[in-house]
Amino acid sequence: MTVEKDESTMTVSSQWIRALLQAAAVMGLDRELLRRKADVAEDTLNNPVCRISMTNTLRLWRSLEELCPLDLGVQLGQHLSPAHFPLLSMNLMHCETLMEVLAVASRYSPLVSEGAGFQVRGAINEIHICYTPRLPDFSRHQIDTVLILLLRFGTWLSCKPVLPIRVELTVAKPECHKVYEKAYGLIPIFNSAENVLVFSTDWLSERLPGGDPTLAEIHRQMIDEQLKNLQLPDTVVLMRQWLQEAPDLTLDRNVFAQRLHISGRTLQRKLQEVNTSFQQLLDEERERRAVLLLSTSKKSITEISAELGFAESSTFSRAFRRWRGASPQEFRQQQNR
Repeated sequence: MTVEKDESTMTVSSQWIRALLQAAAVMGLDRELLRRKADVAEDTLNNPVCRISMTNTLRLWRSLEELCPLDLGVQLGQHLSPAHFPLLSMNLMHCETLMEVLAVASRYSPLVSEGAGFQVRGAINEIHICYTPRLPDFSRHQIDTVLILLLRFGTWLSCKPVLPIRVELTVAKPECHKVYEKAYGLIPIFNSAENVLVFSTDWLSERLPGGDPTLAEIHRQMIDEQLKNLQLPDTVVLMRQWLQEAPDLTLDRNVFAQRLHISGRTLQRKLQEVNTSFQQLLDEERERRAVLLLSTSKKSITEISAELGFAESSTFSRAFRRWRGASPQEFRQQQNR
């Protein structure tokens, strides 16, 4: 059963907030002031696995609106690019058609933000891309930014301008609509029931230059892992990331608690709340790394045991047999056959 989220539980990617702040800085706005007003820590922005609450995100948008003209969203969208979203961009780049791109983008859009969603609907010779905020207080600028960014993605993927045949926006017609005409290539229909980009089906079925099913499958596995992590608390995601990045696994719980600026006991409680523990996460990483080292390196069992944080190689051997049903030496011999 899908649990409906509200503002208190929705999150956005730190990459999305970082991209918005970078675009704002290019526009001449005070990035540091905006970051402080949104109450987002710099180290959070610099960690791509971190999520930021929708409350903080909306606070950033309110701060942007205070500093910017009415065409804020259009300007922001034109200063964003696929480079701000590397893993999603790699997945989209290897799709074979823009129709496939739409399906992939719709599936993985929560990785960027849970505050709105996409629907792709067909009509006679047309495809409608509907962008629907899940919160009532989304500003018109948020909508403009995302729709303009979608067009920029399309241009990047197809290596030629993306031209909608119609654009519909729920917002009222502004006094100066020329900036919209320049951004969309046409004057949108304002005061519509939905926010919609409309494209020709023929155009969306053209093959893309970067289409590659093999590479698409490789990157799809990576982004699926991120989508799975979206259901986990930040504490678990961060700990898994830090464990994977650690040069060796001679670590204890307090090391990670310090990085999270909490006590070891608080970390233990947070992990218990989601039915896991530091030891369980450590063992998962030990098993993953043991399999990798035994399969691809020439390190001795003793060296691997020490790197994984075991005091004795016999303890490592017992643990590995529990994980894989064979000793490390037996497993290595099986891999080399």
